Amino acid sequence: MREESARRNQRGKIQIMWPFSKPKAATPDHPLVAQFRSKLDSPRAIEWFSNAACGAVSGLPIDVGLQVNDAIQLSYTITSMTGATGHDLARAAKSGDFSRINARLWAGSKALVGHVADNARLYGRIIEWANDHKIPDMTPFHSMVYKQQGVPRNLRDLGALRHLMINEDHGITEIPDEVGSLPLLQAICIDDNRIRTVPRSLYKAISLQRIDLENNLIDTVQDGIDALVHVHSIDLSGNLLRNVTPDIVGMPSLRKLDISGQKTTFDIMRDRDTPLSREGASALFRLVSTIDVKY
Repeated sequence: MREESARRNQRGKIQIMWPFSKPKAATPDHPLVAQFRSKLDSPRAIEWFSNAACGAVSGLPIDVGLQVNDAIQLSYTITSMTGATGHDLARAAKSGDFSRINARLWAGSKALVGHVADNARLYGRIIEWANDHKIPDMTPFHSMVYKQQGVPRNLRDLGALRHLMINEDHGITEIPDEVGSLPLLQAICIDDNRIRTVPRSLYKAISLQRIDLENNLIDTVQDGIDALVHVHSIDLSGNLLRNVTPDIVGMPSLRKLDISGQKTTFDIMRDRDTPLSREGASALFRLVSTIDVKY
């Protein structure tokens, strides 16, 4: 017969404690939760993040701005992996209870391992592309937006890639279709190369928030870009734009568009003989009146 050990508490009640039983260990913080907590380490930082989650921030204060901006960047990955909203994260930060989000992140990480295995061939093509163009391996990069540069050469890091940044001329003429399959990709920056088009395959990058492709040879923004429902900033300055799809006006999150300094003999927005279609020009002028457009 199993023995019982009992002790009395201050009120004289008996508490039964079974031998060999252990309290259930708490689930450790997922690395993303740990990073997120570390960024919001003060009530002021939490409050500013909460304001940002509600869309009520036009500028961040100097004392907590970098922390809050980093937390915002992390939140994009967390929401992509968990289905939680920015409001959910703000509530968790205020209460200190990340248990639901933490559990979803661990489940998401497990699913991500399976995704990488299932897409090993696609990721292998991205690595081949990086090798062909002698693009450096992934290294840290410190800016308000981009935290990494280069392309990782192992499948696990590639599957978890958040920022694809290449800021030197490597003779790149195209973005591989397979980049659109990266599930956590938030931002892509390939400047000063020879890219000729924004591929439709990139429109499948479900977590994408930002596109920076300035100083390339892009002449067309293709139909279907409104599928990028989370993209808030696009920089196509210094290209060769002649055609912009009217679908761009249907991007629900777009707040900034830079098409200035085109390397053409005409001004696509001002010249009477602009090659823009009537629909494309109309869409751009509608954006001028609603968001921050540089042209």
